Amino acid sequence: SDDKEKVTSNPWDYYVHDGTSNDDSMKVTNINLGAYGVWYQVCHTDTFKLATTVLYDNFSSMFSNIQSLIYSATILNNQFKGSTAAETKNNIKTLMFAGIDDALFEIIYVDPTYGIQSALSFSYWIQAALNFPEGSAGIVQSYFLLTNAEIATIVKNLQVLTDDTYAVIDQAYGCTNPQCLAQLQTATGKVLSDPPAGVTSQGSIINYNSTTIYAPELGYFQQQVFVPTLLPDEQAEYKAVTWDMDLLDYLMAFKMGEAVLSTRTLFNIANIGFIFDVCQGIVDQSNLEQFNPVADKFHLTTKQARILWNYLVYLVDSDAFAEMPVNNPGGSYEQFVEWKGMAGVADIGTDSLHDTTSDLTELVGPLTHGHALWNSVKDIGNFSKSPATVCVDIVVASGIAETTAEEMCNFPPLKWTATFDLDVYGAWIEMCREQYSDIAMALVYEKKLLTPTEYDTLCSFTVTLPHQQVKEEAPKAAAPTTINSLFSTIMSDVAGAYGCTGPRGCTNKELMMMQWGSCSVTLGFPDVVGLKKGYLMEQYLP
Repeated sequence: SDDKEKVTSNPWDYYVHDGTSNDDSMKVTNINLGAYGVWYQVCHTDTFKLATTVLYDNFSSMFSNIQSLIYSATILNNQFKGSTAAETKNNIKTLMFAGIDDALFEIIYVDPTYGIQSALSFSYWIQAALNFPEGSAGIVQSYFLLTNAEIATIVKNLQVLTDDTYAVIDQAYGCTNPQCLAQLQTATGKVLSDPPAGVTSQGSIINYNSTTIYAPELGYFQQQVFVPTLLPDEQAEYKAVTWDMDLLDYLMAFKMGEAVLSTRTLFNIANIGFIFDVCQGIVDQSNLEQFNPVADKFHLTTKQARILWNYLVYLVDSDAFAEMPVNNPGGSYEQFVEWKGMAGVADIGTDSLHDTTSDLTELVGPLTHGHALWNSVKDIGNFSKSPATVCVDIVVASGIAETTAEEMCNFPPLKWTATFDLDVYGAWIEMCREQYSDIAMALVYEKKLLTPTEYDTLCSFTVTLPHQQVKEEAPKAAAPTTINSLFSTIMSDVAGAYGCTGPRGCTNKELMMMQWGSCSVTLGFPDVVGLKKGYLMEQYLP
């Protein structure tokens, strides 16, 4: 409600056995206490704390994305761009996908999320190249189920392009690192409004990512939101206010995931609290002397202090409470923002949806493929009494030395169990499908159990194309005896059952979308998985 006193929601009822019965004795009613808790926090948390959270989230997003975004736009509009669409596509194939199968290139090229269709979708590949092997390399490899050799080849090609682009970015902005570029874009908008030659000026990051608030940058807010609310005789002087880099170095001193103890940075809750203590009672903002304490503390002019105060109020109202400004010349910003709380609801909804789909992404794929792995090995040899021995035999048959196989098969996260363990068998799936997953990095680079060559020998697998629909009445094939042949069979059978057409089988995201939309994964388990079909994910999890 508008008075922040009441929140109304609908309970969720379901029936615990098969989800369809009307027998009330089996009925369970859920009330989402987490949503109520978030709502209470949004409504009753001190405004300066909300401002600190929103400011941090806003800048950390800029910090994480602006570097790869401007590299992406520059490469798309310079190295890749041809005189025709066909020439541009051929340039992308030649420069980025040299050595990659044509069918795989076509799949990646047109993908709306991680394809090469826009600066935003292409930026994930740039992040992979700039931060390899960390960053988004694992994301795109997992999404497209790329082999280790394929992701390494694409990244190597991209690094040639990013190396060539480094000097262009440095010449345009005087820096190339994400901290500097984020400061520059947040305060002035220069990164996107005055980009390198060939790149179209965009002004705000909202023109690349429309899911953010209307004016996330301080500079864009100043010119597009704040100045139009002023009286005509004030507009020119406030439009001319600038923010230099020396000022930004301390005003936006920032560490990802860490508190900054400087008395002059905005990323310190005490400093934001000070600004709110000084400014919250100001009614007539034309009396700039009222902003002197803020100006003195942060080494600002009083005009800069006034802009900064209105920006912080705007962030809270636009992000936490979702009410856009109206044109009210001469009025202070907070006087014409009516609290509606719609973004509080939106945040709860989007966070819940994100959490649900993220959980499904992490569960349904590993469950399907992981249980298929367990189901494929459980009848081999003396598995029921000594699964680790069977593991060693299969790993040795895969070309790995026996001592290495024994150490690997007794490594706790990978130690096979006689009964299905989602964490263990899911870890094997993650390890072999994603070269830069945590478990693969631990084995190869931290514990050094496997050399990169041994890893490739163990985990290289292929999915048979074209995918054939699995016939449930068909007899099971003999159990494969190597890890890569196990994976080839599992990935091919699962892809055939669900109609996945990618050359690397079903991605976790594909399976999540099928399950989230229609429960079609759990309702259509193929024989290789070895699970009873049903609606609810809970019945398959320990």
